[in-house]
Amino acid sequence: MNYSFVARVLGQLQLIMALSLLGALAWSIRWRDGDHWAILISMAITATVGLVLMILGRHAPEEFYRREALAIVGLGWTLSAITGALPFVFSGLLGPIDAFFESMSGLTTTGSTVIRDINATLTGEHALHGVMFWRSFLHWLGGMGIVVLLLALLPAVGAGTKFLFQTEAPGPTAEGLKPRIRQTAMRLWLLYVGLSVMEFILLWAFGMTVYEAMCHTFGTMATGGFSTENASIAAFASVKIEVVIIVFMFLAGTSFNLHYHVAKGRLLTWFRDTEWRAFTLLFVGVTLLITADLRLRGPESIAGESLGTLLRWASFTTLSIGTTTGFCTADFDLWPASSKILLVVMMFIGGCAGSTGGGMKVVRMMLLFRIAGHQLRRIFNPRRVYTLRVGSLTVDDEVQQTVLVYFLILVLIFVMATIAMGVLLHEEGSDLEIVTAATSVAATLNNIGPGLASVGATQTYADIPPLGKLLLSFCMVAGRLELWAILCLFVPGFWRAR
Repeated sequence: MNYSFVARVLGQLQLIMALSLLGALAWSIRWRDGDHWAILISMAITATVGLVLMILGRHAPEEFYRREALAIVGLGWTLSAITGALPFVFSGLLGPIDAFFESMSGLTTTGSTVIRDINATLTGEHALHGVMFWRSFLHWLGGMGIVVLLLALLPAVGAGTKFLFQTEAPGPTAEGLKPRIRQTAMRLWLLYVGLSVMEFILLWAFGMTVYEAMCHTFGTMATGGFSTENASIAAFASVKIEVVIIVFMFLAGTSFNLHYHVAKGRLLTWFRDTEWRAFTLLFVGVTLLITADLRLRGPESIAGESLGTLLRWASFTTLSIGTTTGFCTADFDLWPASSKILLVVMMFIGGCAGSTGGGMKVVRMMLLFRIAGHQLRRIFNPRRVYTLRVGSLTVDDEVQQTVLVYFLILVLIFVMATIAMGVLLHEEGSDLEIVTAATSVAATLNNIGPGLASVGATQTYADIPPLGKLLLSFCMVAGRLELWAILCLFVPGFWRAR
C-alpha cells in the first residue's frame, strides 16, 4: 500500500472541501445570521487537515494501483463526511453524531435528515442560512463525485487515475467519454454544471428565491432531496416548479454519458440505449399503476382529488423515489399498501448507470433477469452456448459474476442491517416498528432519504438511536460507493504490504 500517496490525495480532497465552504460563508455574510464563525472555523480545520496530509505525502511516488484507489475513495468519502459535519457542530445546530449523519446524508445524496424543523433554521433570530446552504451544497459535491471533481481539477494525481474514476463511478462498468480520464471527468462536470444552471434559472423564474432555487437545484441534480421547507416541494404549491423538478430528476437519473452524446448532436442516443428505454418504461408503468391504485383504493383524504392531480402526485413520487431523489409533494405513507410496495421496489432499482441516482441501477436488474433466463434455458438445453447481451453489447462472464456478487452482498447487508436496526429500536423502547427498521435501511442503502412509517415522507430520522444513525451512515456510504470501496477497508489483508 502506497500510504504516502493516499495521504496526499486525501489532503487534496480536504482542500477542495475547505474551498467549497466559501459559498456557505457568502450566504452567511449576506444574511448576517452569525454562523460565519462556525463556517470559518470549519474551513480552518478542514484546510489544516488537508495541508498536514499533503505534507505527509509530499514525497510519495506517483504510481498507484487498485488498492490505493479503493483506499482513497473509501477513506476520502468518510473523512469528507467528518469535516463536512463541522459547520453543523460549531453552529450549535446538531450534536456530533447527528452532524455526521446529516453530513454523510448530504454528501452521499441520500437526503435523510435529523433536523426536526427545517423552517426554523431559516427564520427568526437563530437562522442559519450559511450552514443550511452548506447542507444542500454537500449534495451537489457528492452527486457527480468528489473524486471525479479532483480528477477534473488536478490532473497530476498519478498514473492510476482510471482506477479512481472506476471506483467512484456508479454502475457495473465505467465508460469513458475521452481517452484521458481528466478529459472525461471535466466533461462530466461541465454537463453537471450546465444542467444545474438551467434548472436554477427555471426555478427562479417560476417563483423560488435565488437561495431556494440554488438549494433545490443541488438536491435535484444530485438526486439528493434536501429541501428548505419541512413540506419539501409541496410547500411551494406550484405545478410549474413540480414539472421542472420532474424533468431534471429524470435527466439526473439518466446516464450522463448519454447526455454528452446528445449534447454533441447525436439526438437519438437516448432512444437507442436499452437501459434508458427500460428506465423510461418502468417510470411510466409504475406511475400509471399507482395512479390507478390511488383512484380505486386511495385514502379518504384524497377521495375528491381529480385524476390529473393523482397522476401528478404519482409521477412526481415515482420518479423521486426511482431516481433516489427523495423530494415529496404528497405523503405517500398514507397510500395503499400496493402503491407503497411498488415504491419500495423502485428504491432498490434506482436510476441508470452513470447517473447521479442511487440504487442497484436499471442495467444491473436487467442483467439479473437475463442471467436467470439463461440459466433456466441451460437446464433443458445444456449443450447450447448462450451469449448474454444488453442492447448491442456483449456481457462477459466477469461482469456477470460481479453483478451476482454485488446483488448477494447488497441483500446480505440489507438483511443484517435491518435486523440490527430492529434490535436497536427494541432496546430503546421505541414504538418504531419493523417497517421503519426495514425501510430506513432500504432508504439509506439506496441513497433515497424518506422511508415508510416513522421515517416516512413527513417524518425525520431524529428519533433513531445514536448507534442506529451510525449504522445508517455506513449504509449511505456503502450504497453511494457501491459497496466495494467501503467493504475493502474492513478486510485486514487490504492493508498489508503488497
